[in-house]
Amino acid sequence: MRTDLPLAAYDGTDHFTPGHHIVLWESIPSGLRTLYFTIPQIPPEYLGAFRANGDRSRAIDFRMLPEPNAHELAFCVWRTIELGGMVPHEPLDRLARWLSAVLESIPAGERARRTSLMAVPATTWTRELLTAWARQHGRLPSQGRTHDLTWTLRRCYRLLCFAYDTRDWWEREIWDLQLDPRIPRREHEPNWGYALYFDQVSQRWLRRGLQWHLRVGMDTGTLRWATAARRLTSLVPFSRFLAERGIDQPYLCEDPLAVRPLMLDYVSHLNAIRSRQSERKDGKLSVQRIRTLMTDVEQFYMFMLDHRLDAAVALADERWNRLGAVHARFYRFGEKPRIPPRVDEAKIIDDASMSRIMANVQLLGEPVKDGGLGDEQAMRILLLVATTGRRLSEILLLDRDPLLLLHGIARAAGEEEGFVAKLRYQQTKIEDGPNTILIDADTVAVIHAQQQWADREMAARGLPGVVPRYLFIAQRMNRDGHRPYPGATLHSRLRKFVELADLRDDHGRPLQLSRTHSFRHTRATSLINAGVPLPVVQRYFGHLSPTMTMR
Repeated sequence: MRTDLPLAAYDGTDHFTPGHHIVLWESIPSGLRTLYFTIPQIPPEYLGAFRANGDRSRAIDFRMLPEPNAHELAFCVWRTIELGGMVPHEPLDRLARWLSAVLESIPAGERARRTSLMAVPATTWTRELLTAWARQHGRLPSQGRTHDLTWTLRRCYRLLCFAYDTRDWWEREIWDLQLDPRIPRREHEPNWGYALYFDQVSQRWLRRGLQWHLRVGMDTGTLRWATAARRLTSLVPFSRFLAERGIDQPYLCEDPLAVRPLMLDYVSHLNAIRSRQSERKDGKLSVQRIRTLMTDVEQFYMFMLDHRLDAAVALADERWNRLGAVHARFYRFGEKPRIPPRVDEAKIIDDASMSRIMANVQLLGEPVKDGGLGDEQAMRILLLVATTGRRLSEILLLDRDPLLLLHGIARAAGEEEGFVAKLRYQQTKIEDGPNTILIDADTVAVIHAQQQWADREMAARGLPGVVPRYLFIAQRMNRDGHRPYPGATLHSRLRKFVELADLRDDHGRPLQLSRTHSFRHTRATSLINAGVPLPVVQRYFGHLSPTMTMR
């Protein structure tokens, strides 16, 4: 889970309920329901989750804390295990000791109120932890020690925020697929990575309206997680624009005729934004980015207009009923910036570059001590992406056993040519599209090697015989193997791989392998150039129309 956001995002005081710590305590399995965790006493089925670095005498002791606070931290230990994570012994034990020091240093009346971490925001606890440290040592802690304390606090505080918050999932300011199983998702929707932080939208009516809009879309299947994330990102600059102009009502303007001039003013506002993340040298937003921001705000208002009566009831805000025809379409034809066609040479990897990639691919898997990057999974993922032309998400979400063997095919001894199996993958983009392709023996061997690696990995985690859900598994927060390998990790590995192998194109420029879709374009182009019929290529890539394949 992400814990690198400002601490202001962690405030559970509004949802604190006295006595709820008993509910949390009773939800812990009896074998882990303790305030003193030692390796010899931990049940075998949970032992693999405790990172003790071989020291069986190390313990996590919450007994010095008041019982409610201790119950909460014990719940955090169990929740971390339940989510597939590793329990950090030393950081948790240290956090308990410093929380105890904080409670001892505050007045008795305030101490009696601090029967829960949720009693005050995380920022308050952080400030007091650092103050207690400085009081004892005569100085502030080092940057590393500060990060250790605050990271552990945020991790626990976030788990407790979700445990105490009894609202419906869509009303929460933080949407997290990993922590909230109630959020609608596809069968193979990844539950790792980024969360959605709606507190970035300052206007309460806009924030709740957006949450309700996304909730309806996700409940009905018309919106997916990635689209919800993009729409939230698009509404954040709109929220800032409204705040700058002092606008604080859903209908935007008292005079309906003033709505369109306001939205044209918003276009000028977007054109004036400067961003460090911009690909342009002048720092301006790209044409495509501006068009996306305009379109997402417009589509949000179109939805709210169509559902204004339901929105007024669901959000208990009659002001949504004042939406009218002017909110149906903010921009006329030609007012949105046109995206110029772009010839992107990086979409295709030339034969010489592909040969250099394949000649050095073993560097991804070789141990670090031997000069490699020590990630066998990344090596095999790259091989499958390059040889099959599947989207990266389709490879990362492969089931543990994705092979359908072909029967009735006679092959001569030692024959290496021809198809031997079908690869079944998750169709992540096109619903009802094809989800199998024919593969050769080399590809089957890569898959079998990965299955064997995963078996060894699970045994090393103390879980021999446990079969992971996915073929490629995440290394962190994934003790039981229920989460797939993260795409962000692969992109990082590929950038380091390019540097390590000094992979360059014919112009001497470093190859952009993190743009993994270029392998898909390259594979499609090679099949077309080889004379493979277009309908066959279309079926192979899971496209619904030949136009999509030719594009």
